[in-house]
Amino acid sequence: MTAFVIGLVMKALGVEREAGRLIVGVAAALALCLALYAGVAALRNQGAADAVTRIERKDHEAGVHASDARDLLRHCFERGGLPDARTGQCDR
Repeated sequence: MTAFVIGLVMKALGVEREAGRLIVGVAAALALCLALYAGVAALRNQGAADAVTRIERKDHEAGVHASDARDLLRHCFERGGLPDARTGQCDR
């Protein structure tokens, strides 16, 4: 069916058979290139999204650890202690 439609279009445009084959071949090659480009772009976008997710997860974990460390210092001071930076303990 497709070949029939292409044949009718070529006749209507007055294109010779060999030139028509060349046009169809170029169009097919162009379609293949566009499909490959779309696939590569999709993979790159997915890779970028994965990298951003990993960075955000590590950033969140670092924030949690910093908050925990702040709480430990605050509790140490509230109990009248003095935190030891080398050991991480609260000396009273």
